[in-house]
Amino acid sequence: PIVAAVIQTRLNQVAAFSAPQIDKYKVGFKVILRDKEKEPSKADKARAREIEQFILNCGVPENFEDTPEIKKRDNFETFIRKVTRDSLTFDQWCFEVIPRKNGLPYAFQAVDASTIRLIADKKEMTEKYGGLGEKYDPTNLISMGSEKIFKEHTAKLPRYAQVINGIVRHTFDEWEMGFGIRNPRTDLYAQGYGFSEIEMLVTTITSHMNAETYNRKFFSQGSAIKGVIAFEGAVPPDQLEAFRRQWHQQVTGINNAWRTPIMSLGKEGKLNWTSLHANNREMEFGKWLEYCIKTICGVFQIDPIEIGFDISKQGSGQSGSGGGLGYGNQAERLMYSQDKGLRPLVCHIKALLNEYIVYRIDPNFELDFVGLNSSDEKEEIE
Repeated sequence: PIVAAVIQTRLNQVAAFSAPQIDKYKVGFKVILRDKEKEPSKADKARAREIEQFILNCGVPENFEDTPEIKKRDNFETFIRKVTRDSLTFDQWCFEVIPRKNGLPYAFQAVDASTIRLIADKKEMTEKYGGLGEKYDPTNLISMGSEKIFKEHTAKLPRYAQVINGIVRHTFDEWEMGFGIRNPRTDLYAQGYGFSEIEMLVTTITSHMNAETYNRKFFSQGSAIKGVIAFEGAVPPDQLEAFRRQWHQQVTGINNAWRTPIMSLGKEGKLNWTSLHANNREMEFGKWLEYCIKTICGVFQIDPIEIGFDISKQGSGQSGSGGGLGYGNQAERLMYSQDKGLRPLVCHIKALLNEYIVYRIDPNFELDFVGLNSSDEKEEIE
């Protein structure tokens, strides 16, 4: 649930940039000249609006009412939400660029990133590894038994393959598939893939799930006992069993939680209660969950306050309103958190969309996500 909250928060924040900026105080996107010193002409502004409409429609605007059998493509907001979720889940987001006959982009659409694999170039492998490269077959990295399907495709230089159920269904060349990785690494065994936050957090997420499972079982099944009732003295078995039945009927919790052991010690005397419930365990449990939440949020570069956990000063005798990141109020903490996590994410998405879409349509223009941390009108006046 913590990872889901983080991803959902970032999805909503990034999706806010999927509409054109209305005014300079709102978040959104703009298509601007790459040369910041050049004053745009009327033709430049018209061209920018044309590219803007292309991005909003994820391609050349079409009238799908005349062809209802053709599925209407996603809009830019849906596209942004899809690729952002893939990026935060796999550290890999992919989109297919559908070309015109002249090779320029006609449309683009999000693709399931979990099905896209990298294909190493056979020539490149030969240059690097000599004779070993001659034996290299890219299908060996993708799936066994799919060589025939792979060879049927005629891409100029296949760089990516879509693998579904272990079979290569399609291949893409360098410019037919946008392939984004936020956390690249030089690890040879990583084969060129990224290092997702969830992969970094395998141990922490497992620990958090175990703690939640323990707590759930704690209340539903009474996996721990609070104490033991012991009779000192010779108690007849039938009386002991009658007492046990009466006790369980009166005090046993839901689904048999907190079943209390009752036994006879065989001595002359009395009824004893031995408590096995430690009062500080709840605090230890809470601290452990708090640590897991902070670790998850730290790796995702988000302040816990953004997902509803203001735990910056819990346990210090102060209210949890500020100070966890060295700032005095929540507004500054949120701004710092977004600078740390949201800004790099939108910059990464912007860079890939420019490289595969906007620069190829017109190299004089670029897409820019604007309005992050911009002051409002009142602050500007002050």
